[in-house]
Amino acid sequence: RFCRTRVYGIARRMFWSMGADFASRGILRADADVFYLTLEELKGALEGTNATDDLQSLVELRRKAYQKYAAEEPDSRFITRGPVYWNNVFHRETPPDSGNASAADLQGKGCSAGIVEGIVKVIRDPGDDMRLEGHILVTFRTDPGWIPLYPSISGLLVERGGLLSHSAIVAREMGVPTVVGIPGLTQRLRTGMRVRMDGERGTVTILEDSPRTV
Repeated sequence: RFCRTRVYGIARRMFWSMGADFASRGILRADADVFYLTLEELKGALEGTNATDDLQSLVELRRKAYQKYAAEEPDSRFITRGPVYWNNVFHRETPPDSGNASAADLQGKGCSAGIVEGIVKVIRDPGDDMRLEGHILVTFRTDPGWIPLYPSISGLLVERGGLLSHSAIVAREMGVPTVVGIPGLTQRLRTGMRVRMDGERGTVTILEDSPRTV
């Protein structure tokens, strides 16, 4: 999986180069606009098979849709009937019952046992402050690139992911208490809050709601 992730990095550099070329020719306004186009559209632009040569209009259409979806929190499962985009039935997942959920503020899937009380550090992207001094790491999702942070944390809380995700497996191997699949985690917790997490029951209890300076 790590090797596959590296391949994505190589492909991404290729598309950046294509975006830079298109921007220099005035086809796109910026290098990064290339990521709003499909592979078929990029291929069609080079072969002359697209239905339109106005790629920037396609970019603006996709950018508007992306901003709309980024502002929403979709349900994890949905069923479609008829036209896919206009007739969806959404089903919210019910968090697993820990047997003591009423005492917890947040509930997820416990995947690496251990009870930890500590200060949380919310990290959403690589540009955030990565200094972790025994804090409980809180994030939306993880991938193999997050593993080097594990020796510096006392616990791990992830909004998305499952018991067999790469990060969960490595956390168990390293003995890091971990809870994954916690709905609303990154909206509820802020850096500096003090919580108690139970990596077996999958519960998170907020002990101090007012963030400390971290």
